[in-house]
Amino acid sequence: MTCCASCGIAENDGIKLKTCTACKSVRYCSIKCQKDHRPHHKRECKKRAAESRDEVLFRQPESSHLGDCEICCQPLLLDERKSTLMPCCSKMVCNSCDMRNRMTEVDRAPSPGVSTLASILTQSESAETNPFHDIARLFESMPRAELRCPFCRQPRSLNNQKEIEKIFMKRIEVNDPVAMCKMGKQRHREGDCSTAFEWYTKAAGLGDTAAHYLLSCLFLNGEGVEKDKK
Repeated sequence: MTCCASCGIAENDGIKLKTCTACKSVRYCSIKCQKDHRPHHKRECKKRAAESRDEVLFRQPESSHLGDCEICCQPLLLDERKSTLMPCCSKMVCNSCDMRNRMTEVDRAPSPGVSTLASILTQSESAETNPFHDIARLFESMPRAELRCPFCRQPRSLNNQKEIEKIFMKRIEVNDPVAMCKMGKQRHREGDCSTAFEWYTKAAGLGDTAAHYLLSCLFLNGEGVEKDKK
């Protein structure tokens, strides 16, 4: 039951208590009670008000412009090194989910059974050859795990940069602003600021917030455009 911090009267249908506007930790039944209790509450009120202000100021946001991971639905960290952009669908996935998906794909890959390995060892002993060479050749001849996107399940190309760029271009053909922004970043790293400006402009026009920011950086530094001194 809520009571007045000064006189102790309980709140009911006839009495409505009002919260202290500064600290929001105590309640009063009237202005008179608030004034009477002020000398006892003043120091604690200022302390609690400062703590509340710090809580609001330093509270981490529930999410950011990056949104949530498409797999675990947890907010993506602002450090972009801790998340991965999937070129096939332009979805952002946290590194934890990406790594878990890779481990799952590797576990699903076919592996030789115990009977096959035992047969190789038996044949090698009879032929007096090194069994480990035969086992190594067996593993090399087996199909490797095919990594797929954890979201859309399309096959992934991790090391072929030209193939990845082709996939991004397919996303650009369907007016994907995330892919356009990514292409702008790639051109910017290559030193082609004019082309980067074009991609950022198109992506920003389609509502990509990262492209808006990167455009401002180009104007600030005068890269590919006239420097905005204002």
